[in-house]
Amino acid sequence: MCGTDIHATCEGPFMIPPDTMLGHEFRGRIADLGSAVRDGEFS
Repeated sequence: MCGTDIHATCEGPFMIPPDTMLGHEFRGRIADLGSAVRDGEFS
């Protein structure tokens, strides 16, 4: 977590919603998408 993450959760202009996972390093593998996810919605 960096200072920008803290700033964005506490004050504008971004106002990240509560329970959002923050950080600059993301890693994972998408094993499957649910039927409600339309093509092009997930990036």
